[in-house]
Amino acid sequence: MIDKAINVYSSLSKRNTDKDSIEFLRSLRDTKVLYTSNISADNIYRFFSLLLDASGIISATEGTFDSFSIGDTKHIGKNKDIKGILSGKEEGIRDWMCSVLFQGWVKHDKPNLQISKDLRYVLPKEQKACDFKILGKNISPALVECKRIHPEATNPSPNIIEKILEKLDEAKGQLKRTERYLNEGGFHKIVILDVASYGDNTVCEQGIMKVVGFQEDSHITSIIDELRRAQVSEIDEIIICWSNLYYFQGYPRAFAYYTRQIPLSQKPANISYTGWTIEYYPRGKDTRDYLELRISSIARSSAWIKASWHSTTDNLVTYTLENDLIDN
Repeated sequence: MIDKAINVYSSLSKRNTDKDSIEFLRSLRDTKVLYTSNISADNIYRFFSLLLDASGIISATEGTFDSFSIGDTKHIGKNKDIKGILSGKEEGIRDWMCSVLFQGWVKHDKPNLQISKDLRYVLPKEQKACDFKILGKNISPALVECKRIHPEATNPSPNIIEKILEKLDEAKGQLKRTERYLNEGGFHKIVILDVASYGDNTVCEQGIMKVVGFQEDSHITSIIDELRRAQVSEIDEIIICWSNLYYFQGYPRAFAYYTRQIPLSQKPANISYTGWTIEYYPRGKDTRDYLELRISSIARSSAWIKASWHSTTDNLVTYTLENDLIDN
């Protein structure tokens, strides 16, 4: 699997992009087998993140998962722009991946949806367009803008709601300009907000499982309540995205990219972005290795992940010595 991930990034690196990720994957591959005893938790987390990004790129470019190969990169931008993004700062890469993951999700087994190429490469550059136009059966035509909210290095804990509202104002302009340029009305306007970076230092212990990232029933619900109080206008729907990294016995075993829809109007779009999951479990009670990999275009619940951990490590069954039955 690491070789396949290297091939994905190598396809992009022909344009001198993302060399850092390739070198990291090569160093990880040289360990021969993924064991928790010789690879740090941080490196496993980074591997999960790169694997998720690669999955989004493969789907967005209409590549193949069987060979884990990239398709047509024109679907995700111009070559020089991809080169500039992937050779830039981590924040810029993550901003771009927010939109690529959504585009990849739509193209992965969503036959009722049709998504445009990135409209920023269709409209004149000065228009500052939104990201995508979505069409499909039983949905309202929609325009989508993807925004990632991340803390500033000099102020890692600013008011997240203030930053979200700033991004929403920016998105309103992009959506309006795009609708005006396309000369089509009646679009359902959607903004996807990725707030995952704010949960990087949030840890929740849940029995045998440790979860890093925002929790839906507390952090995400609080953000949604604040947005409702702010009475956001000119946008029909916000989709909040965040991630959870799941640890078992001290090491990452699953990485889920969650979504939550916030309808702001009476005009439903019925897109229902469901996120992604990377699961990489051992087989059997020897939990030092990584043997069973699952990639899903849906965010699996914590209950699902806990049950998967128990089943793959054979902890749902208790074994005892064989006893003879005595016939009374």
